[in-house]
Parts: sequence; structure tokens; C-alpha cells
Amino acid sequence: MSRKSTIIIKEKKIGLSERSNLLAPDTILDQVKQRISELQNLLIQKKTALKAAPEGTLRIAQSGNRIQYYHKTSENNPQGKYLPRNQDALAAALAQKDYDQRLVKEIEDEISALEKLTKNYNPSKIVEIFEDMHINRQHLINPSNVSDDAFEKAWSTYSYEGLPIDDNTPVFYTQKGEKVRSQAHQLIANTLNQLEIPYRYEYPLMINGSKGFSKGFLVHPTFYCLNVRTRKEFIWEHFNHMEDSFQSREKIGRISQYQSNGYFQGEKLIITFETDETPLDEKQVTLLAKRYLK
Repeated sequence: MSRKSTIIIKEKKIGLSERSNLLAPDTILDQVKQRISELQNLLIQKKTALKAAPEGTLRIAQSGNRIQYYHKTSENNPQGKYLPRNQDALAAALAQKDYDQRLVKEIEDEISALEKLTKNYNPSKIVEIFEDMHINRQHLINPSNVSDDAFEKAWSTYSYEGLPIDDNTPVFYTQKGEKVRSQAHQLIANTLNQLEIPYRYEYPLMINGSKGFSKGFLVHPTFYCLNVRTRKEFIWEHFNHMEDSFQSREKIGRISQYQSNGYFQGEKLIITFETDETPLDEKQVTLLAKRYLK
């Protein structure tokens, strides 16, 4: 069966109630490749430094409370030449040389091990077990892992009821044909759509009340977004009319409520602002979307 065939995944299986049954998205290869790149850069730096390092090695001895340094340059003189205090810089360079030599060996061993891992490690095989099954069989299974495409489709097509927009309220239409309340909302929605970032507009989200109040309450953040790669959901709250002190206090209270529920700026929460004189900047929206949602 072709992996490009239609894969039916029920939203209840991967989006909400049974989502904890899914394996976390695999990011090991990305991390390993990043680690290899960092190690290779460090290896170049250390090998360059070793070429400029002084000859010989350092011997350290202690006489009473005094630490003494000796510079060994010949096997015929195992004790080495005593280094007075005015040559502490040479002692430090020799000690650094010894460290760098040991470090180079360990870096080379680690790079070799990680490169073997990248050749043998294939996390997609777990996903392929489900995808290779006949579609009629897929209907009967709760998979432990699904492809990003299947996860995104289920998340994006989930049905929900947002806030109604009054007929007398001016509306703006997004590139997807959705009604939104402002030009700023239109800008954010279109940017997310162009970057192929799934979102839900004014999605109903239950959060806990303030400290001392156990009862939760419903909020409708401007956007509820999905980072497909990490499968992490973000609230994107856009606040307008920030020049209005009453509305500003109300919005600061909303941010506090989000923080009490584990939504912090840059961690599950994106916040943008505008005033009547300072509209939302398109470049800022694009930068935020790429940083946190791609």
C-alpha cells in the first residue's frame, strides 16, 4: 500500500482524549546532527589551538602548601625544568594543551559513534507500520505514532465552535475565507496560512481559575496554533487598543491567568500588541511565527 494513500485518523485518537497514548514526536536525529555539527566545529578549534601550543608537558608537584610547576621537554629529564611564578602563563598553556589533546580524542570518538547512529537509526519505521496497513484495518487501530501529515490533518479538521461574530460588526476575510474581527487578526491568519502553520481562530479553551478558585473557565484566545514538528500547541493572543488603560489592565489580567496555567511567553504563548497609532507589524508576525511554530 502506498504511503501517499489516504490515511484516516480520527481526531479523538490523536488530537484530544487519547493523545497521551502517542509517542512524543521524534527529534533525536535533529539533535544528533546538531551535536555532530557542534563537535566538528569544536574539533577544528582545538586542533588549530594544538598546533600553536608549546612543546612538552606539564608536571605538577606539591611541597607543603606550595604548588610547583615543571616543564618536561625530554624523556631524559623526567622531572622537568622548574617554572617560577613569572612563567605561570606557560604552565597554563601546557595544562590546556594536555586537556585539548584528551578532548580531541573524545570528540573524535563521539562523532564516530553519532555518525553510526545516524546511519542505523530510522524512527519512521514505527510510523510506517500503521501507514502500510490497509485503510479498512487502520479504522480499527489506535496507533502509537502517526506521521506529521496525519497528525496535522486531524488537528486542522477538528470541529469546534468559536465565538460568534455579530452581523453588524465589520469583518475581514482571511485567505482561507474565514471571518475575523480585525485587520490585525487577518494579518496573523494569513501569515500562519502562508507558512503552513495550522491554527484555530477563537478556539474555546478551558483553563483553571485564579489561585483560590478551583473552578475553571472558558477562554477564546485569538489563535490556537500547532507546531507540527514538535506537536506543541501555542496560544497566540493579540491585544489591540493598548492605549486604553481599562482594556490594558484587563489584558494584563488575562496574561496572568495564562501564566498560572503554564502558558508563558515563548513557551506555549505568543503575545502581540497594537495601539491605534502603532498597528501590528507584518515582519514581527512572521518572525514570531517562524521562531515558535515552525
